[in-house]
Amino acid sequence: MRCQGDLVNLQWWSLPLAPVMLTIATFARLRRVPVVTTIHNIEPHEGGSTAFRVASTLLYALSDKLIVHSNDNARQLQHRYRVAKERIVISPMGIADFRRGRAIDKAGARARLSLAAGNPVLLMFGAIRAYKGLDQVTAALPMVHAQFPNALLLIAGQPWKLDGRNQRLLKTLQNAAGVRCVLRYIPEPEIHDFFAAADVFLLPYTEFHAQSGAGTGALRYGLPIVVAETGSLPELVLDRGSVLPPGNPQMLADRVIEILRCAELRHKLGQDSIKLAKQRSWDSIASTLLNEFADLLH
Repeated sequence: MRCQGDLVNLQWWSLPLAPVMLTIATFARLRRVPVVTTIHNIEPHEGGSTAFRVASTLLYALSDKLIVHSNDNARQLQHRYRVAKERIVISPMGIADFRRGRAIDKAGARARLSLAAGNPVLLMFGAIRAYKGLDQVTAALPMVHAQFPNALLLIAGQPWKLDGRNQRLLKTLQNAAGVRCVLRYIPEPEIHDFFAAADVFLLPYTEFHAQSGAGTGALRYGLPIVVAETGSLPELVLDRGSVLPPGNPQMLADRVIEILRCAELRHKLGQDSIKLAKQRSWDSIASTLLNEFADLLH
């Protein structure tokens, strides 16, 4: 099969794709076709390798423009790969439409998930990885329960290559009071209920080098979000009070308690999320990318 086009846009995030990406980029440049590479992860979630960095360096050298999803990713690209600022385009990660036209019906969502109607729900959602802060919530939860005994921590997602320590932490949480674990892949039609049922969304990562698809999805639901100050997570909130140092469960518990105590603060943080969601609309993203593509074709 033969494809023709005026521009090539590659999607780069994983080392096994390197031979294909480099071959396409090389042939495009030989034919004087502009190459734009969208970089989803400056470094892989579980850490980079020399081979990944070499492949990335080669691909970036073959690209006319590089698209990243956050200001933090742009800084990483300049610092680690010495990419000139004028070659970098920042285009936020678009928001997946988990609602599909459905209303945010908290009572209905909780009924479908068999959750109590009136209890505060703290949500951790997405693949459960070692860096996502299981140890932080394990340590913070008793402090939250001391003030809000009926609060529920809802953990939803498939465990992913957890080491022994994190497996034990997850087992502890599964058996803990005030915790509900749904440890499986959550298919797209079900995701809506988890977000609609929540009161606060938690991203207490211990380290991170990218952006969070789950966190971006939470914006559309107007959820207050609490994040660790690592990677691009701080760009998901407007209130710096919800940006916490990694590895500080006391501060995590204090912020959650503050949000649960104050309806006015919950409302403000929810409105912040909605504001950020509008800035990440697909229409806005498409307009930015089309303008960049047009500049390369002139």
